[in-house]
Amino acid sequence: MGIEQNLLIQLLLSPGSLFFFAGIIMNILKLYKTDPSHISFLNNYLLLAIGFKGGIEIQKSDFTDQIIPSFLAAIVYGWIIRIITLIFFKDMVF
Repeated sequence: MGIEQNLLIQLLLSPGSLFFFAGIIMNILKLYKTDPSHISFLNNYLLLAIGFKGGIEIQKSDFTDQIIPSFLAAIVYGWIIRIITLIFFKDMVF
């Protein structure tokens, strides 16, 4: 039971879980309407924490044959979406 309890604590204290629970609490207390400047900092921290944790997990794994093509496909798809968006919305003024 000790290993399962440690795993549960690690999952509950991960950045994703903490921000999920913080979002629920902010929504219940209506704190999201008070000062939106803090939300930008929290979003950047969350993205950094998830990316850092993902990088550590990729470093631990031995699946380089699967990771590298997936990584390259994600980069290519990201650029394709940007180019398509630019083509469709180049005449719009925001």
